[in-house]
Amino acid sequence: KDATKEQKQDAINKAVEKKINEGLEKSFGKNGDKGNVTAEIKDGKLSFAVKKGDTLSVKSDANQVLGLGEDGVTSYLNVNKKLGDFMEFADKLDDQGNVMKDEAGNVLKQPKTLNINGQEFSFDEDTTIEGLINQINGNKEAGVNISYSKLTNQFSITATETGTSGRIDVKGDLAGLFGETKEITDDDGNKTFELVTEGSDKFKAGTDAQLTVEINGEEMKLTRSSNTIDFDG
Repeated sequence: KDATKEQKQDAINKAVEKKINEGLEKSFGKNGDKGNVTAEIKDGKLSFAVKKGDTLSVKSDANQVLGLGEDGVTSYLNVNKKLGDFMEFADKLDDQGNVMKDEAGNVLKQPKTLNINGQEFSFDEDTTIEGLINQINGNKEAGVNISYSKLTNQFSITATETGTSGRIDVKGDLAGLFGETKEITDDDGNKTFELVTEGSDKFKAGTDAQLTVEINGEEMKLTRSSNTIDFDG
């Protein structure tokens, strides 16, 4: 019985995949029986994987033909990518429920929201990840510092206040960027998401420095929000 068109294409994909992996193994070596960088062709698209802790960026003049997208692929988040490149934005509706458009006839999109320690942020589909980070870090009232690591492919969010006074309270459409979330209902009755920090092994609450000192023969217990402590005299 003759092979079907799908079977023939699958055989071609397997042969190409094998050839690519042989080249990757030659260039990047292997760990045990597996290459440090591996390729797979699935559903007509070429993808790559690297061992934990490594990063990979793949670009080619034939990006589109290889199914790598317009800008190629990376094993980490490209902070210059726009939010609209990897998440859906709902159409913006007027009070009558009609889709809103700009003067050129383009459909307007509903911005994504974040509320960090009571500070409201709004981001449209053209906002880059780097722009989002800079906007949040530039707001002192939000009281957090956000960074992104290519090695771990994770965001890090740290309270700028030290000790127990430091807090991280994140709600909104984009809360999931920073970890596990739970669905909640806001004060207006709308469904939204809240970052889970309490009880999570991903977050550690700040603690105050506590020490006992003797001043003029009297023992005193002191608590400070930082490890820098000044004494008079």
